[in-house]
Amino acid sequence: MSWGTDLWDSYSPVVEHVTKSTTDLVDVYAKFIKEKAELEKEYAKGLRKLIAKYEPKKIKRTKNKEDEESTEYSSFRTFLAETGYQAGQHELLAEHLSKVIVKEIQNKSAEAQKKVKDNSKEAKREKERIEASYFNLEKAKLKYQKTFHDWKESDRDYQIADQDGTISRNEILKMKHQTQAKQKLFEDSKAKYIEQLDKTNVEQREYFDYRLPEMVNRLQDVDRERIEFVRRVLEKCVAGEKEMATMVNKCREGVEEAVASISVEKDQQILKERYKTGDLPPTDIQFEEMSLGREKKSGSLTRRMSRSNFSQKTDKQNLFQKKRKLLSNIEKYKSDISKGTKEKHALQLMIDTYTKTPEFGDASKFQQELDIVSQKVEKLSQELSILNRDLDLVESKMNLNMRHSLLATPSRSLLSMNTSSSSSTGSDKSDDQEGDNHDIHGDYIKNIAEEFVGSPLKTNECLEIYSYPIDHSSVKKSDISEEFNEVKSKDNSIVPDDWDDDYPDEYPDISYQTIIALYSYDGTDEGTLSMDVGDEFEVHGVDIDGWIKVKRRGF
Repeated sequence: MSWGTDLWDSYSPVVEHVTKSTTDLVDVYAKFIKEKAELEKEYAKGLRKLIAKYEPKKIKRTKNKEDEESTEYSSFRTFLAETGYQAGQHELLAEHLSKVIVKEIQNKSAEAQKKVKDNSKEAKREKERIEASYFNLEKAKLKYQKTFHDWKESDRDYQIADQDGTISRNEILKMKHQTQAKQKLFEDSKAKYIEQLDKTNVEQREYFDYRLPEMVNRLQDVDRERIEFVRRVLEKCVAGEKEMATMVNKCREGVEEAVASISVEKDQQILKERYKTGDLPPTDIQFEEMSLGREKKSGSLTRRMSRSNFSQKTDKQNLFQKKRKLLSNIEKYKSDISKGTKEKHALQLMIDTYTKTPEFGDASKFQQELDIVSQKVEKLSQELSILNRDLDLVESKMNLNMRHSLLATPSRSLLSMNTSSSSSTGSDKSDDQEGDNHDIHGDYIKNIAEEFVGSPLKTNECLEIYSYPIDHSSVKKSDISEEFNEVKSKDNSIVPDDWDDDYPDEYPDISYQTIIALYSYDGTDEGTLSMDVGDEFEVHGVDIDGWIKVKRRGF
């Protein structure tokens, strides 16, 4: 189909249509895509505002970065992250639409408008040319007609004068010459008219058969290119949205995986590990018998001890978490040391190889790198030693706290774990029932103790250090000795030094209890003693918040 053949006589409406179409590229398509890009950008902005609104408020990272995040929070964090990726895809689409496609449309519109403008100028020139040819033809035709009429009129006057006989021969001859001159002028005008007619016909055929259809066909080409360009532009828009949809679907798949990874059991286990202290519940409050003896003075130590019985010992609450973090750091350092050691051996092997085979290259270029790796490994080893010492100290404190918690009252003593086999057969029914309750409670305490300390505890290890606390207001010296013989303590009970002023004559002088160190300790903290495994100490005070006053035996 050719517009030049069918629309040769409709150049004006054709050029008007093509001009409007090229203008619509900017006025319609470019504006539409630009506004669509703005909507995509606003949607992405809204998503990012939504993420910023709920990320810091709903999901707060723990202060300790080493704590494992729950699957619930991790899943929602992934949900927010994937939503952010979706916002990024909308931003990319908006940028592609506004900066690429819109610019292409503007460039294409300018190019098409230039072609239409050039075509219109050429059409105007061709039209002026053919109109000039028509004008020349009309001018030649009028001159031809005028000379014809002048010749005929002169010839008619000559014939009349020649037949009249009253006019002189000179006048008649003169009229004859004028008629012949006008005839010649007529013949010249006729020849020019014929020549101009042929020329105009040639120009007309060239204009209507070639030039005008060619210009219309060029307008058709411009319109065809415009339509194909619009199709390509819309295809690019759809392709961009499909690509964005593909990425968004991948984001949704990531969200689905994150949601599926939520585990109730794991989250509850993480919470337990995060806040677990390893402490035992407080013991039952013991009934205090009243006596008619001297009343206790309400000293500062008594009040402090009374308050400490009802308050939580916050110092012990972090030991379990400290141990867990130390173990994690130790594993990390061990892994780094292992990698560094392998790298060190590899560099040493390279140095040895290059030293034995000099043609391979200079071995000194690896020496500096080996020194750096060696220093790094040495530094890591030193830090690992510090972590191990800290771990030993934490485990020692945990053992002390555990033994203090287990032996704080007879009902919580580890002695109840093994009393079922050595209890007297002559006990009555109520004693048997009470022993059974102790065994059950003892198993519970033993399990907690093993989990807290990290290794099984032996009953005699605790009994070598601690004994039952004694109510001095109701127990005699003989009862104290008998009680300590039952639990296989090395010496007699503890008589607190701080109570000597309150009870100067109530109790006779009793020897100090001896305790044996189960672990080594460097004693770097203020107010502590250094010790090695097996060192013996004399107890000179009572256990207050996990601390006790002792003296090295033999000094």
